[in-house]
Order: sequence, then structure tokens, then C-alpha cells
Amino acid sequence: MWVKAYSLWKDALRTGGERLKKDNLIHSIISYDLEHGNIEEVSKNIDEIISIKDSILNKLKTDTIKDLQLRFDHEVAMHEADKKLATTQKLLLGLAILLVLMAFYVYMRRKKAEAREKDYQERLYAYTTEISELTANRDKALADIREMKRREERDQQEISRLEENAREAEAAIRQLNKSIRKMLDDEAPKLKQGKMLYDEIAEGRTIVNWHSREKELFNNYYAAVNYQSYNRLKKVKRATPLSAHNMFYLILKEMGYSDEEVRRIMGLSPEGLRSLRSRTKPTIKE
Repeated sequence: MWVKAYSLWKDALRTGGERLKKDNLIHSIISYDLEHGNIEEVSKNIDEIISIKDSILNKLKTDTIKDLQLRFDHEVAMHEADKKLATTQKLLLGLAILLVLMAFYVYMRRKKAEAREKDYQERLYAYTTEISELTANRDKALADIREMKRREERDQQEISRLEENAREAEAAIRQLNKSIRKMLDDEAPKLKQGKMLYDEIAEGRTIVNWHSREKELFNNYYAAVNYQSYNRLKKVKRATPLSAHNMFYLILKEMGYSDEEVRRIMGLSPEGLRSLRSRTKPTIKE
């Protein structure tokens, strides 16, 4: 029985693959050879064990080197991958920064463009508003000029008409003066004398040498040429009846002479002027 088992172990050891557990077979064979005194077989088996050991060691060594190489290659690959990842991340970060900068640049350009457009719009509005105001002012000025020209034409026509009226009035005055002189010369010598006395007063002379007759002639001429004024003075009730002297005083005041001029013309003292004013004072309001 043991001989058959030993033979099977030998066959298995020779023909077995790498998956076969040769250490168990060799251990069984060596145990059998030692029990039966097969020293040569023991020696061969020991050499086989040593060979297997060396083979295992070499295989372990080779596997270790391969494993180290694989680990090294893996680490190198990981390192390269990390470098590529870092490079990619840097590129992506740079690209992101570039995109942000480009977006900011585009944003700023758009803002500046909007600001310029708004400025253009405001300036255009200001210009158009000013043009509208200037146009309105121009149209008003042109309208005023046309109105002034029309007014000037009307004024020129009115001036021409008034000049013509003035010429006609001057001619009428000359004719009336001629009629007055003729009337005074031919029909009213007393009025002519009164006019001469009136002209003397107008020339700044005095009445110191006049008598009541000269004053009456002066008063009658004034009544002829200023009837309404003379009649108004005469109708007013005075403190005393109006004599020619008192009426002459009132006519001078009616003609606009001051108290100083009246005193000079009539040769009165201040007291005399006050007395004359008192005598001619109205008793009732005019």
C-alpha cells in the first residue's frame, strides 16, 4: 500500500502543475524515504526543495520588483495625472479669470456706451430745446419787426396827416391873426390897445404907470381871447366886488405867474400882496 502511494506521489510531483502543493508531496516523500533508508532519494528531494525555494524566492523577488515597478508606474502615472489635473485646473482658472475679465470689459464698455448715448441724448435734447427757443425768439422778433414796420407806416401816415393838419392849422392861424388884426384895426380899437398891453406884460414889463383904463383894456382883451377862464373868475363870489385892479391880479395868477412875479409886475409890497389876496379870496369854494 505504501509503495503504491509513494509511486503516486512521485508521479504527481513530476507531472503536477504550478497549482499543485509540492511542499506537501515532498514532505510525504521525504518522510517515506527516511523511514525506508532511501538517502539518495532524500538528498534529491532536498535538492528539489532547495530548487523550489530558490524558484519561489526568485519568483517572489520578481513579483516584488514587478509590484514595485507597477506601484512606481502607478505613482508616476498618478503624479502625471495630478500634474495634468493641476495644469488643467490652472488653465481652467486662467480661462475663468479671462472670461470674468472679458465679461467685466464687455460690461464696462456697454455701460460707457450707455453713458455716452445718454449724454448724446441729453445734449441733443438741450440743443433741440435751445433751437426751439431761438426759433420762437426769431419768429417773435420777425413778427415784431413786421408789426413795427406796419406801425411805422401807420405812424408815417399819421405824421403826414398831422403835418398836413399843422400846415392847415398854421394857415388858419395866420388867417385868423390877419382877421384879428383887421378887426382890431377897423372895428375894435380898444381890443387892439388891450392886446398891446397884454404883449407888454408878456415881455416882462410892469404896470406901475398904468391907470384903471389900461387895466380895463387888458382885462377886456383877456376876456376876448380867454372867455371861459375870464367868465369863471368873474362868476366866483369874492370878499369884495372885483375892480379892474383886482381882476388884473386874478388874471395874472390864472396865467401862472408866481407871487414874486405878480409883486414885480404890479409894484406891490408883501403886505399889499397879502391885502390884495385877502380881498379877492372867494367867499365860497369854487
